[in-house]
Formats: sequence, structure tokens, C-alpha cells
Amino acid sequence: MPFVSKRQPLILSAAERNVLEDLRRSRSAEKRQVLHAAILLESANGVSEYAVAVANSVDRHTVALCVRKFLQFGVDAALGELPRPGKSRRTPDDAIAWVLHCACQKPKDLGYAYELWTYALLQSHVRKHCVVAGHPSLGELSQSKLHRILTQVEVRPHKIRYYVERRDPEFERKMIEVLHVYKDVEIVNAGLLEGTLKEPSTVTISYDEKPGIQALATTAPDRPPAPNQYSSHLRDGEYKRLVTVCYWRAWIYIRTGLRKSSVIAMPARTSSLCWGNWMPSIRPKPRFACYSTTTRPTYQKRHKRT
Repeated sequence: MPFVSKRQPLILSAAERNVLEDLRRSRSAEKRQVLHAAILLESANGVSEYAVAVANSVDRHTVALCVRKFLQFGVDAALGELPRPGKSRRTPDDAIAWVLHCACQKPKDLGYAYELWTYALLQSHVRKHCVVAGHPSLGELSQSKLHRILTQVEVRPHKIRYYVERRDPEFERKMIEVLHVYKDVEIVNAGLLEGTLKEPSTVTISYDEKPGIQALATTAPDRPPAPNQYSSHLRDGEYKRLVTVCYWRAWIYIRTGLRKSSVIAMPARTSSLCWGNWMPSIRPKPRFACYSTTTRPTYQKRHKRT
């Protein structure tokens, strides 16, 4: 008397059968998926497990396992492999969280002279304090393992990114004033070219100073990195100037592009510069166009320095 299987019959939907048929005919799919697709299709047609095993040159237990995975977990699990127990993890989740907590701080806050972490410095710090923190499994942490931990959550504690935040409530007014100055120069130049204006009533000058060696300070505290949010330290792009060694000062006659520069080799602050002793004698009385040292006008014609 033939053996009667007590297993639940394998029934495929139209969509599942189309997917398995495509996999069975595929020449680029993974061999394991092609084999399992053939097993599922033949089993759904009512072929016995022994006949399916002989037709595909596999063991009968392989056929039974593939069909059992389909009935319990679906077609995706039957085409692949279920996760196996393997070896237990050596680094628990709480230890990884502590490493990320250390990486999101600055070394100078922990007593180091560095401003940012290096992998060697962070590895040394973790190994030195892991036992006290209650994570002895990190005593042999390697730099490759540390790099893998930080990469999984996209944290780069050795880098700084700059951001721009508008905090000046009068920014719009200052921007409009600067743009109006350059628009007036454009109107004056157009009048001179058309002949409706013989001589400009005002002279517009843009001046700036460029520190040679300077000490800068931030205007806002740095933002630490956060796992899956900020990959590196964030620093505001705005800064304030402290004492400098020398200044390279320049002014530009906006209408013609005439430039003049000089160097002052003396420690000074921006507010202590005496512009009246340096400004050339140009008539009529000049007016100043730049409110910020970051403003840079563009000129179509260049003149030699005098």
C-alpha cells in the first residue's frame, strides 16, 4: 500500500506561481533560489517528495524542508535560508551604546587635549575606561570593530560640518541697503554710457580687511553628533575675530573697479583701525558700500594695482 503523506497540501496563488516560474527559467538568479523554485512548483503539482528529489538531484529531506518553510513562513523564506543561531555576540547592545555615547562627546570634555576624536584615541579611551563603566567585553576592542560600530549608525566623530543659521533680526534691512547701493552704481554707469549724466554725484567705495594671522571664536556652541541623525560635529559658520597680527586692507572704487591695498603689521582689532588716515582723497565725498566683510562685488573689467 503506498505511503500517504499527512503534510498539508501546498497551494500556490497565481502571483506566487508567476514569480516561481520566472525564477525557474532565470539564468542569472542565485542557484539556490532556482532550485527551491523548481521544488515548490513540482510539489504544488502533486509530485511526491521522492520524485521531486530525484528530478532535482537533491535529498528528500531537502525537499521536505523547503516545503515546510513555505507552509510556515511563505515563499520568501522558502527561497532562502532561515537565520541560524551561530555564535553568541561578544559585544552586547549596552556596550555599543556606551561606545556611541563616548564618540558623541568631545575629547576635551573628557580631559584630553584634542578637539576631535581619532580612531586610535577613541579606542584607547574605550579600552581604558570600559571596566569601570561596566563593559569588560570592550577590553580588546580593535579599530576595525570600532569603525564598524560607528559606521552602522553613521557617526563620524573625527569630522566637523558647518551650518548657517540666520540669527540677525536686521538681516533683511542690511541686505536691502547693500543691494540698493550697487543698484545706484548700475544706474549711474548706465547714465554715463547714454550721455544723460556727465559726472556722478557720489563716489561709491567698497572696502574690506583680510587678516593675515587671526584668532577666531565661534558664536554658538558646537552640536555633537547623534546616531542616525548627525554624522559629525556641527559648527555654526558665523565667527567673531579676536586679536590679529596684521591686516591686509583694500578698497575698491566700484564704478571703475580701481583697487588699492596696504598692509598694517600691528596687533589690532577691527574696531581699532583708523580708516580716516588711510582713505585716499577722492572728491566728491565717498560713501561706503559694504556692511559685512563677506560681501564680494563682481567686476567685468580689471585694472592694475596702483
